[in-house]
Amino acid sequence: MPVPTETLRSIRKLNMVFAGSALFLLLVTGWLIMDDYTRPWREYQRQGLVWQAAITIDQRTQVETEAFRRELAQKEERIRLLREALPKTRLNQLEA
Repeated sequence: MPVPTETLRSIRKLNMVFAGSALFLLLVTGWLIMDDYTRPWREYQRQGLVWQAAITIDQRTQVETEAFRRELAQKEERIRLLREALPKTRLNQLEA
């Protein structure tokens, strides 16, 4: 018994419809990505990030004075001395 080769619709026409709809969906997806990327609020967000970085740098330079550096060095020296005073086995347990 031969296998029937007749179909309800033309395969060539279905292939063309599928290719057209796939191309349409690809274009729409690209358009949506670009539309989302170019939203007006994104420029405000970028400017805000620049301002935030500048403010953070300014705050850091205000905090890091010479007195701050001296105090930090003293505390680091104190930590070093305390580490030397601890037995090595206890230090290894605390760091683990």
